[in-house]
Amino acid sequence: MSFGMNTRAAEYAAEIAANRKRAAEEAANREAVGLLSLPPSYGPQPTGILDVAQTINVPTPRLKPNQLDMVLNKVGKNKGVAPENIRKFILDPIAYHETGGTMDPTTVQRTRNDTGDERTGIGKGLYQFEGAKKDGMAFKSAIVRAERWYKNNDLNVPNWLSSIGDNDDARSLTPDQQSILAITNFEEKEVRGERPKIEDVIKGDMDLTDFWLKYHWIGNKKGKTAEAFEKEKAKRRKSFAEKYKNYSKKMSMFYK
Repeated sequence: MSFGMNTRAAEYAAEIAANRKRAAEEAANREAVGLLSLPPSYGPQPTGILDVAQTINVPTPRLKPNQLDMVLNKVGKNKGVAPENIRKFILDPIAYHETGGTMDPTTVQRTRNDTGDERTGIGKGLYQFEGAKKDGMAFKSAIVRAERWYKNNDLNVPNWLSSIGDNDDARSLTPDQQSILAITNFEEKEVRGERPKIEDVIKGDMDLTDFWLKYHWIGNKKGKTAEAFEKEKAKRRKSFAEKYKNYSKKMSMFYK
């Protein structure tokens, strides 16, 4: 199976498979002595196409949910939605679009100018957060919002978040850490006076394409006429909708 994963992504997927194999073996051993099942997970749990095998119940009190699992559980509880649906309907399809379907956590944006020449853009990682921390752009804003989310929920800010360096960008983080930035960013940001409501997408009250346009892409009106901005917005809408349709077809085998 291949959806354009690069070598690093493939290695990460292999690590997940190995971790889950060990978890399954331990689960079988402990089930034999009648231990109760506890929620997963075992080892790294990235989002999206890399997460081929679905969550398994590991009956051992030693295994604890990783940081992304815990964040999704908290957000899900706050919003009244299932944590797995935050992955399925929000994080995974957005990452799929932003990485061109590769789910590569080291993706670097490529853009074309008016003459058609390709160049490197400023978006980085699974969700294409812009700039390094020192640049004061989207990546820095996401860090600030993530720290605020932890504090607002009476949780300790994790070391990996507080130790992000000025020269770091999204690629310096693991896929799970990038996903934590993405979901807490949605939870804490405000766009033109409105707060994102992921529960509206999950419950079917808002289309994900509209959600992505309004709260993730947002768009920059500076130096553009209203007509030019709306034209670009329509182009982005079409691109996301097409990618989302493709994502849904490919992921249907994993999400039942």
